[in-house]
Amino acid sequence: MSEGKQFSNVWNKYNSLYVFWFGTCDIGWRIRGTNKEIIENLFNIIKRIYDVGARNILILGAPPLHRIPYRKNYNQCKGISDGECIEVLKKEVLEFNNEIIKISKIFFKKYSYINLIYYSTVNIFEDIIKNCYEYGFKDCINAWGGNKKRNVSDFFWANSHISYPANKILAKNIHELLNSLNK
Repeated sequence: MSEGKQFSNVWNKYNSLYVFWFGTCDIGWRIRGTNKEIIENLFNIIKRIYDVGARNILILGAPPLHRIPYRKNYNQCKGISDGECIEVLKKEVLEFNNEIIKISKIFFKKYSYINLIYYSTVNIFEDIIKNCYEYGFKDCINAWGGNKKRNVSDFFWANSHISYPANKILAKNIHELLNSLNK
């Protein structure tokens, strides 16, 4: 699809970045599969793209699901109190992200000719929520939820996902991280 286009002969296995991001649907509304099975599938895919030349992989860990306004809708939270839900989701995300980090280290040792970067969405989300106004948001607890009478730019959460202004902050932070690795 890029033949004859601006970047058709510029992109290659050395300067292309492959990104994987787990989030609300992968963990919160999971219908089947354990954390271990999901992560095993991820690394099977990473191995396949490595075999065809991918050398720069960025994995964004699962976000702090306990902070999402619609958390009570998650399968793990059905029939339990909000406090119990928060604890269940904190544990789930911690275990999920720790398993990604563990398997990433094993993969990197086995395939050392790769840049495999783990990025914690928990850390940046928590920082934004803690410093909501400094990031330009008016509300980092509730969701915009499609209410056209409110400005989505005022909210960190659009619904069960972050708003586009929050995605811009995340993208900028990742850009800064990647640039710092090239120094």
